[in-house]
Amino acid sequence: MGVINIKPIIVNLLKEIPEIKKVATEYPVIWTTFPSAIYRTTQTPYAIDANKNEMQTLWTVTIDLYADTSLTSIVSKVSEKMQSIGFVGSTVDSNTASLIRVTREFKAIVDNETRQVYQP
Repeated sequence: MGVINIKPIIVNLLKEIPEIKKVATEYPVIWTTFPSAIYRTTQTPYAIDANKNEMQTLWTVTIDLYADTSLTSIVSKVSEKMQSIGFVGSTVDSNTASLIRVTREFKAIVDNETRQVYQP
C-alpha cells in the first residue's frame, strides 16, 4: 500500500472547469493565457502503523487563480469541485499589478487504504 497521489485528481478537476484556460504547476514567464490555475500540493504523514506504513496523509492543495477580469464564478466552481472530493478550504484575495489573483487553500486527510477522505 502506498500513498494515494491526488495530483492527477486535482488536475482533472481543474480541467473540468471550462473557464480555466491553463492548468499548471509552475508560474509562466510571460502571462498570456487567462484565466489560469497554478496549483501546488504538500503532503504530511498523518497516521503511520507499526510497520511504518503511511496509513493516512494530510494533503494541502493551494490553487492560485489568475485573470484579468473577475474570478468570482471560477472561485465558486473550484470550491465546489474540491468539496466534491472532501476537501475544505479558505480564500485569500491577493491581486498583483494588473492581474486579479485569488488563492484557495484546501485540506483533507486521505486514508491510503480505504480511500476515504476526512476533515483535518
